[in-house]
This record gives sequence, C-alpha cells and structure tokens, in this order.
Amino acid sequence: MTSYPTGVAVATMLALSMATLAGCSTEQVADTPRIEEKTFALKSATVPLRIGVLTGQLTDLSVLQRVNAETGEVVYAPQLRGSLRSSPTS
Repeated sequence: MTSYPTGVAVATMLALSMATLAGCSTEQVADTPRIEEKTFALKSATVPLRIGVLTGQLTDLSVLQRVNAETGEVVYAPQLRGSLRSSPTS
C-alpha cells in the first residue's frame, strides 16, 4: 500500500521551498533613469526649397534631444524635426 504525505508534511515542504526561493532572489533591480526631452527651435525656422520641378519650404525646424535628467548625459542622438510643404511647378 502506498503512503501519501500528511497535511503537515506537505505544509512543511511548501514552507521550505518558499524559503529557498526567497533566498535566491537577492539581485537588485536597477532604477530606470528618468529621461527628459529638450527641444531647441532653430533660428531660421523656415527654409525655402527648389528641387527640379518641385518648390516648397521646410517649416517648424527644431532639434529634439533626450537626456538623463540626473546626469545630463545624452541618451538618444539628437533628431532634426520639421514639416515639408511642397508643390509642383510647371
């Protein structure tokens, strides 16, 4: 005949398992740096364009830079942003 563990034995094994698992998780979770976006408007915010048969203008030009707020270190490369409005000429 097979003997099954009693409720006390099961509870004891479960408690020991949990204590072992709790002791294994000693690694520290690193804090995620707070990222701050800085936007710099360009002095010449509108630039006229003429390329072949197209004319237009670049407007609302700015540079977006993301930095770590605590250290001031640049996290992502600066990006040039703006809008292009074009129209065909004949």
